[in-house]
Amino acid sequence: MHVSATWSGSTVGRRVPTRPTTKLPEPPKQHSPLNQDDPLAGSHRAPRSTSRAAPVRAPEEGGHERSRQRNQPARTRSRRSKVSRTAVIVAVVIALLPAAVLGVVKLFGGSDSARPQHRTVLPIPPVTTPAATAPVTPTPTPTTRPPAQPHLPHVALDVPRRLLSSGLLNVGFDDSVEPSSAGTFRARSSAEVARWGTRGEPGMPAKDTVVVVGKTFTEGQSAFDTLPQVKTGARIVIRTDSGDLTYTVRSTAIRPAAGLASTVAFTRSTPGRLYVIGIEYDRSGRLTGKDFVVLAEITGAIAR
Repeated sequence: MHVSATWSGSTVGRRVPTRPTTKLPEPPKQHSPLNQDDPLAGSHRAPRSTSRAAPVRAPEEGGHERSRQRNQPARTRSRRSKVSRTAVIVAVVIALLPAAVLGVVKLFGGSDSARPQHRTVLPIPPVTTPAATAPVTPTPTPTTRPPAQPHLPHVALDVPRRLLSSGLLNVGFDDSVEPSSAGTFRARSSAEVARWGTRGEPGMPAKDTVVVVGKTFTEGQSAFDTLPQVKTGARIVIRTDSGDLTYTVRSTAIRPAAGLASTVAFTRSTPGRLYVIGIEYDRSGRLTGKDFVVLAEITGAIAR
């Protein structure tokens, strides 16, 4: 505020003070934009006001702190929600990454064998438990229908007396024998052969398979030492008191001795068939466990 005092009176007399007057500050003039272009506007410019605008005061420190504290939970929750969404996205990407890699490998690098094959799924049949059945009693092998025998002279069935074969075999017969309970053939004599007593007798027409058994030593002398020299197509003659029966060799083989007599080939009845079996022994007289088997069929007959 500017206060001025005016004194009045003569130059001689004393100065009498007048009433002080108070001058209010004039408001600042608003300069019109039109006066900016007027060259005379600067000469008539009003004096600059000495009063200053009140400075803008910053908010109190306490109020700003309280505002920041009020906004802090909201910002924390926003930050946490962003972190949670990011973690979920990362977990999903990690979980789907192996499947994506496997799909790319199968699509571009997999071989035809690695691709799944279309298969037809058939229904699984139900599993049933078989009912308990009574033990089956073994029955003897039935007699098969005899093959057609050649038209030969009739020769009565009779016990054999001698066995001959083209200068290789010429042996007599001992008493009949039977195989062991384990199905192994046995022979009593080394110099003579024997017939399986409960099987067929040589004759025409034949009624059953004829089986002749003898010993074969690897080194030494026995009834069937030369039996392994018999070949397919050779003829074997069995002489009886009723006549001579001629058999032609169809095959030869070495078979395991154990259980040979129990096989179907020997238990089956085949009229007109002949088996000649050489039981093999070593030089010490011990069984080797092998038998030489000759199979022949009747092809001729001469009655006496």
